[in-house]
Amino acid sequence: MNLWISINSGIPKPIYQQIVDQISQAVAIGELSPGDKIPSVRRLASDITVNPNTVARAYTILEQKGIISTRKGSGTYISGLSIENSDITEVNHLSERLETWIQQAKTTGLSNDQIETLFKAKLQRSKRNKGDQ
Repeated sequence: MNLWISINSGIPKPIYQQIVDQISQAVAIGELSPGDKIPSVRRLASDITVNPNTVARAYTILEQKGIISTRKGSGTYISGLSIENSDITEVNHLSERLETWIQQAKTTGLSNDQIETLFKAKLQRSKRNKGDQ
């Protein structure tokens, strides 16, 4: 899969954010589909001539947002999360709110296991109330 990332160093947006935005957009418009393999951190860094840490930062953000997933020994792939072009901003916003909620829960003293249990319980309750699957 050829991934065309165009970096513009003449704009104030950080390079890692340009990578995040372009991969997110490619997913949103269907250019990249769930299961598509994307270049490794080193390969993409070499292809677009940036520091590998910059690409790693972008991939970490994309993974946190559920857009990509890394499989040890296999590579990095577009995850099964389907995002429509009009929904990507909302998904990003929800992801940021979830990150804030997790940090608040940790500040309150909850462990990762307690946070996960609480989240799963609320999700199950939501499914029961709305009949979602």
